[in-house]
Amino acid sequence: MIDYSTKVWTGATQIVVKGMKFSLVIALDDHDDPPWERADGHGPVSDWTRREKHPGERVLIKDRNFRRYYDVAQAQRIALRERWGTHRPPVARPRVATRLHGATWCDSATVTRLQDWLTARFGTKPASARMVAAQAVAEDFQYLHAWCKNAWWYLGYEVRLLDEDGRATAQRDACWGFESCDDYILTAAKEAAAAIVEHLRESQRNAARAQQRALFDVWNIAFA
Repeated sequence: MIDYSTKVWTGATQIVVKGMKFSLVIALDDHDDPPWERADGHGPVSDWTRREKHPGERVLIKDRNFRRYYDVAQAQRIALRERWGTHRPPVARPRVATRLHGATWCDSATVTRLQDWLTARFGTKPASARMVAAQAVAEDFQYLHAWCKNAWWYLGYEVRLLDEDGRATAQRDACWGFESCDDYILTAAKEAAAAIVEHLRESQRNAARAQQRALFDVWNIAFA
């Protein structure tokens, strides 16, 4: 069973990146679109309905007499067609954290987990594409169900450079759409802070070079 418990909490703190201080604020993402509407690579989910489930569906979440259904049968067909759980990740990790959970790629650790699960369930015979797809669909359902049950949610960060007196400056960066069940948001925030430092230092270097050129021009004019 995958742990979807919250690993990152909202709040404010200070971090030091490349010798410079930043304020870091992590807050709830105010866009309440569900995961299956935010990104591709998920099984079909119905709207809220009172109808009984169709063959091949599972109840994703229930509220009184209303339900949302996850179409396992259709998700399996999509998983086989798009080869869920069998692709390598892109060379550069995307800015917003993504996980297997129905996505069309996964890293080596996820492949290992899939193989271990399949071996435990089916024995030592090689896992077929259908077996891998079935496990990917099962993980996708668990992932979406956990979001529906508020086991995790989306977060955003803002990093802002502080001056020597600890006051906020205009140098900032913000990004949203990170999962609270993954601490990648902290890595992304530190990377954004590092980019601010590099940009600031490059600007300082350019200003120093411009000043040197101006002084050189004045010197040439004075002794021409």
